[in-house]
Amino acid sequence: MLFSASPGLFLYLAHAALCVALAVGLTWQAWRHATGPRRAGRLVAGWLAAAALWLSVYPLQHRVASAEAGAAIVLTPGYFLDSVRNLRRRLGPLPLLRYRPATQPGGDTQALTSLPSLRTRYPDLRRLHVLGTGLPVADVPALPAGVELVSHPATAGPQFTAAAWNQQLLLGETLRLEGHFRGAGSQPVWVRLSAAGRPLDSVRLPAAGGSFTVRYQPRYVGQQLIRLEARQGRALLAAEPVPLQVLPARRLRVLILAGTPSFELNLLKNHLARRGQQVALRLRLSRGLLQSETQNQPATDVATLTPALLRCFDAVVTDADGLNGLTTTEAQALAAAAVDGLGVVLIGTTELPRSLPGRADFVLQPRPATQAEQPQAISWEDNRATAALPAVLRPTPNTRTVIAGPTATAVAVASRRTGWGTVLVSTPASTYPWLLSGATARYDSYWRTVLGAAARPLEPAARWQLPRWPRPDEPQLVQLTTHQRQLRPSAIITDGAGLTASAALRQLPTQSDVWQGTYWPARAGWHTVAAPGQDTAALYVVGPADWQGPLRAQRAAAAAGRNAAAVSAAALVTHTEPWVPAGWFFALFVVAAGWLWLDEKR
Repeated sequence: MLFSASPGLFLYLAHAALCVALAVGLTWQAWRHATGPRRAGRLVAGWLAAAALWLSVYPLQHRVASAEAGAAIVLTPGYFLDSVRNLRRRLGPLPLLRYRPATQPGGDTQALTSLPSLRTRYPDLRRLHVLGTGLPVADVPALPAGVELVSHPATAGPQFTAAAWNQQLLLGETLRLEGHFRGAGSQPVWVRLSAAGRPLDSVRLPAAGGSFTVRYQPRYVGQQLIRLEARQGRALLAAEPVPLQVLPARRLRVLILAGTPSFELNLLKNHLARRGQQVALRLRLSRGLLQSETQNQPATDVATLTPALLRCFDAVVTDADGLNGLTTTEAQALAAAAVDGLGVVLIGTTELPRSLPGRADFVLQPRPATQAEQPQAISWEDNRATAALPAVLRPTPNTRTVIAGPTATAVAVASRRTGWGTVLVSTPASTYPWLLSGATARYDSYWRTVLGAAARPLEPAARWQLPRWPRPDEPQLVQLTTHQRQLRPSAIITDGAGLTASAALRQLPTQSDVWQGTYWPARAGWHTVAAPGQDTAALYVVGPADWQGPLRAQRAAAAAGRNAAAVSAAALVTHTEPWVPAGWFFALFVVAAGWLWLDEKR
């Protein structure tokens, strides 16, 4: 009953009994009929014959991944043949697919031009092994559901693995490029930023690389292409393009109210005028005696502050005496103008005048006289300086730090919103010594930061959002945010050769002011993006060989995110295979039995 129910077990036991009987019989015969070395040879041959007879039916086996386990290999640019051979040796003869090849591949490699077609070609596909740089980010969502992506990135040499910078700056702002470089060798690496062969900034890294920050302040408006290099000695390890668009700085309209003659305000007036800003000055010489001056704008009567006059300016810069000298009507007009969007900047003060809008939200703490004249460290953006602080501001929930002070609880410059406008209080006693000592860039950066934080807000303008690393022959998403109605929703894109392409824009259902479209660039270089009735934007398409490090990271992140969101694939199917084919063991049995037969005949 047992054997009839389990024929496999019966055959297994029968074959085992046969092999054991053969081994015992040959051993007994060799021990009885042979002596010396001949006996040893017959014993070894008999045992080999019995073992070979067993292994010819039941060879030693191990588990391997099945070639039919619903997997395939996709080759993308940057793969290595050795990686393909190793993967197929480990997983079996999986199908080889080359993604979007320029020419028809040969051999057993097939072309793959559409990811959705994978389900039709391979209905049981559950896992896709990707070699090289990976699948384009825009194409990953097109993979059939239930297909898991397994990345096998190639080992790359020295390269920039990450980089981030603001690709659009206003004239006068500083480019800050942060990144990471992976090096090799034993010598230190120099990372350098250059333009037209002229070095702009550099930083020294250890041989293994690391994080870095380089800076550059553009001197002119327009499109610029800077070069980021990594060198080890005289050897160039890597070089990447850094596109940058510099826009004209905003031309501010500034009214300066000086309660007494002041070097600080007078030099500020001249500096802003040299930078092309529209400046008006009202200086109170004595009771009832005022002096006014205008630069870069038509002559304006600023003797009396009225709502109509204040609407002509973006910011008012004043000292405590200037605010204390305002009449009740002027103070009310200033407060109303601040609510309507006018910026108010109070400088070098040790007390808060009653006519300062939003005065109750600022906490000003005067410092002892022995410390008030000692220079203290202040910082903003990428700049640091020292200045005398006769008082400091304490952070409050309704204020925002603009210029940091010597400690976290001692702020040099803070601001608060008042309606549509901003009120800003600055505690440094004076900044003109920086200008007199030749630190013009520091002085300009400080006041650009202060006035930029306080200036009247602009009306919402159209804004283009463009891809970070656009590449030729890959879909790129362009997005326009505008409050204007689009009669012809399309983006007109012009490349460096003057060729024009149109990308249709669709309105997002959840955001009526956002329009999106897809564009396929054909070549690298600068492109201009425009829409009817909207501002234009510049888009730089990098070359196929540029920024390979961030490209790999970007595509790996897209693959990982897709796997997390997709249905998990089934476990890899495996099967057993013999370490050595059974035919070799049968041949060994024949050789051993033949040797015993010949020895018996001697």
